[in-house]
Amino acid sequence: MSDQEQPAPTDQEIETQWRQDCATWRGAVLTGKYAHYCYEWDGLPVDETCLEWPCGCEKTLGASEDEVAAARARNQELLHGRYGRD
Repeated sequence: MSDQEQPAPTDQEIETQWRQDCATWRGAVLTGKYAHYCYEWDGLPVDETCLEWPCGCEKTLGASEDEVAAARARNQELLHGRYGRD
């Protein structure tokens, strides 16, 4: 490995890596309003379609309280229905 400074990745390289990571971990490319690499989830690609959303990044990404509440309610409904918990 060289100590020389490496060039920053291009937008195309970033997009390609995002697509590859989403395919690997999610099976599809995440395209939601809050799509990001979440370091709360060890760098996992996350957006508002994932059960990991809302995460600790919600405020930094600008999610409103209503959006966060709706996502939490959706997650509770999904988990309740899937596992039959009260």
